[in-house]
Amino acid sequence: MNLIRLDKNLCDHCLKCLRGCPVKAIKFHNNERTILDNQCIKCGLCHSLCPQQALSVADQFSVIQAAIQGGRKTVVSLAPSYVSSFEAQNLNSIVSALKKLGFSAVEETSVGAQLVFDQYRKMLSSCQTPNIITTCCPSVTYLIESHYPELIGSMLEVVSPMVAHGKDIKRRYGQDAFVVFIGPCLSKITEAGESGGAVDAVMTFTQLLSWLEKSGVSLDEETPRPFDYYGTMTGKMFPLGCRIENESYRYLHVDGIENCKSLLDDMQRGAVSGFSIEMNICTGSCVNGPEIPREIKESHYLKRKRMRERLAVLPPEYSPESITSIELNLSRTFRRREISISQPTEEELQAILRKMRKYSPKDQLNCGACGYNTCIEKAVAVYNGFSEFSDCLAYLREIAEEEHSRLIANSPNGICVLDKDDIVLLTNPKFDQLFNREGGISAVGVPIDFLIESTAFSDILKQKKCGEAAIVKLATPDRHFLVNFICDEQKKQTTVFFMDISLYEKNKADLERLKKDTLEKTNEVINKQMRVVQEIAGLLGETTAETRMSLFQLQQLIQED
Repeated sequence: MNLIRLDKNLCDHCLKCLRGCPVKAIKFHNNERTILDNQCIKCGLCHSLCPQQALSVADQFSVIQAAIQGGRKTVVSLAPSYVSSFEAQNLNSIVSALKKLGFSAVEETSVGAQLVFDQYRKMLSSCQTPNIITTCCPSVTYLIESHYPELIGSMLEVVSPMVAHGKDIKRRYGQDAFVVFIGPCLSKITEAGESGGAVDAVMTFTQLLSWLEKSGVSLDEETPRPFDYYGTMTGKMFPLGCRIENESYRYLHVDGIENCKSLLDDMQRGAVSGFSIEMNICTGSCVNGPEIPREIKESHYLKRKRMRERLAVLPPEYSPESITSIELNLSRTFRRREISISQPTEEELQAILRKMRKYSPKDQLNCGACGYNTCIEKAVAVYNGFSEFSDCLAYLREIAEEEHSRLIANSPNGICVLDKDDIVLLTNPKFDQLFNREGGISAVGVPIDFLIESTAFSDILKQKKCGEAAIVKLATPDRHFLVNFICDEQKKQTTVFFMDISLYEKNKADLERLKKDTLEKTNEVINKQMRVVQEIAGLLGETTAETRMSLFQLQQLIQED
């Protein structure tokens, strides 16, 4: 099943999920963002890391609620890590809360953990492999089945405590009982679907708290009630380590995805021998699962410490010494999970690397910004259609720098960058053409007033009104410029743009001269006409007021224009 769903409308392509994914099971290609379900080990790291909350977990709330409302016997199997995952003063209040939500019975998964522990011990004496692997973590199982299939033979073929408990619940309550596992783990949702009906649904601790809040149920306000079935102390301690060893195998506990992968690599090449290895994907094991309530802010060290302290003070009746051994079929088989990753030929690989501008090994930065550990891994992902070669940060930076340089170099405007003391840090070719035409020395490192000797420019430079433009006339070169400043307060730098507007100013001056000449000629015509009119008017005895007014209006219109 698709345990984790990705909403591309919320995803901002930051690649943080891919960087955190231990098996790179996320596809970013052609604007597609997809979880590669056959490669995914269901660890939930991507969900925990996503800053945009674009990843959501499969929710089985409606299935659980339907079973409760349908009158079925609904039994909770509560993971042992509940002891360190809730802040309630009396942890047995969680039993009351769950029954208020409608569950028929509440038991500890540690019941199943004891059954699994007993089965491990029986099998240990007959093991012949160089090492044995035990785990209650489905993500470890999926990791080995899909990425280390050569080590499947080292795994003890026993179901997990969750499945063992589910089988035991259905033995006692009947096969029609509806078993709901509640814990801090996402991978249990997938495991339950593969359990052959031993577990019907899974709810995480986070989902449970959300349900309690919506229902107005508070753990602190509930009267504590006993569990319907308690597990042993051995079962309760499973999240802290399940110690299985004998004279042939020394016990080794490994947690954290990178630690697990590193040890599996060592086992695969035969560098490790004689160990009974218990593995957990989460750092700190189940007490630090991805669905531990966010209110629990402690490190996994403090969570483990708190769990030990709480278990140490439990009354005897809360931890029976043993669980009655029942003949349940707790065996399982592991299978190779095929993943579809093709390997390019050397020529194909090099062609992709060249597209990424990796022309030689020194160009392969292996920075991991793209989500892959090495440039070779990235190229293989591109070959398989899981990624785009343009997602390489070094590639994008190089393209951006080239475009920036090309833009600056070909700008029709003079550009220079000044430090806080107005010393030139950078110039473009147009600036050098305008203000450093001698070319004998570099403009870099020279005070700007050495290159531009102008009182007008010095005045506007002192003011540095960033974002505002000013027109200045420079004698050398004999041109007008529109000068603009962009200030970087953090770097204490100023970028100055010089736009040559000499042609505009020349056209404006020519227009002013034309207007002046036109006005002078108009005045001359008016005066001449006035004299003629006055002479005629004197002869005819007519007034010249109307003619004078019309001519003066013409003169005024020309002056205003």
